[in-house]
Amino acid sequence: MNAEERTSDSTLATIMMLAAFDIFFSDKRRKWRAHVYGAGRLIMERLCDSGSNMLTISDEGESNDLFFITRWFSYVDIIGSLSSTSKVITSEKLRAIKYKFEKMTDQENWSRRRINLKDIEAGTGLEAKVLSYLADVSWLIREREQRQDANGGEITQKLLSQVLELDYEINAHLNESERERDEIFKAYYSQGRPEIHKGYRILRATNLIFGLTGSFQLKRRVLNLPQNSRIIEDSLVKITKLVDESIPLVSSSTSCIIFCLFCCGCELLSDSMVKYRPVYMKRIDSLNRKGVSSAAMAKRIMEKCWNEKKFWWDILRENNLDITFAI
Repeated sequence: MNAEERTSDSTLATIMMLAAFDIFFSDKRRKWRAHVYGAGRLIMERLCDSGSNMLTISDEGESNDLFFITRWFSYVDIIGSLSSTSKVITSEKLRAIKYKFEKMTDQENWSRRRINLKDIEAGTGLEAKVLSYLADVSWLIREREQRQDANGGEITQKLLSQVLELDYEINAHLNESERERDEIFKAYYSQGRPEIHKGYRILRATNLIFGLTGSFQLKRRVLNLPQNSRIIEDSLVKITKLVDESIPLVSSSTSCIIFCLFCCGCELLSDSMVKYRPVYMKRIDSLNRKGVSSAAMAKRIMEKCWNEKKFWWDILRENNLDITFAI
């Protein structure tokens, strides 16, 4: 109610803390969504006051309060939209935040950050570039759902082209960035300092898992490729191998990728995929034992998918659930 404090950094930070609390202890009441939308309204007020209509997310690695809060908000907003279905949240009247992701223009500074193992954000486990791809994936899923809900029509040529282009961009970026990181490891860390690289190796894995999950979501939720498709099965096996080999059972990285664990784990429906279920369930159970209530909900939905051979987004619709795993 206070005009001066309404859009302050401290107010936004408080709202995001409340959202984080309700995401961690997620239930069916959707309080986290109200907090995120509240923060979104205040951010939009700021944008209007500054004459802008887009929230700019920079890759420059700033350290001020607003940079941290807006990056935090964008992560929760984008992951929240990826784990939702449009039929459940159409009652919300707030228009979606539009994002503008700015690439780092100083290549020398960017190379220095990558050499110093600072190019992947430790708090979220992914690059701003990968987050921008996930925002695009979310938008295309929403477009596809709205078309299906309206007329159940086939995918348009324009939407198909957008999906294929984005999928190509995601995988090209992941392959190129991983190649560069391998070269940096050989040049700077392979001789005598491997322990410094240990934590970064996990961040590389989480970043890669997020990117591959985005690509997987495009294929399943926009292109509607069947689960027995070779493309789908190979994608799931690749993601599962990364999780199994690179993500410890009990670590902050496990909670970081809980969205990926959920949406990929729920897809293990066919007989050939059953053997991979323990990789996901062991990590979901470890989070549950640590008191992450949203992990319990993820487990219930995952087991329902397996038992009833249903897609997780259909179960969310049927039960009017609006959940997120943006921890």
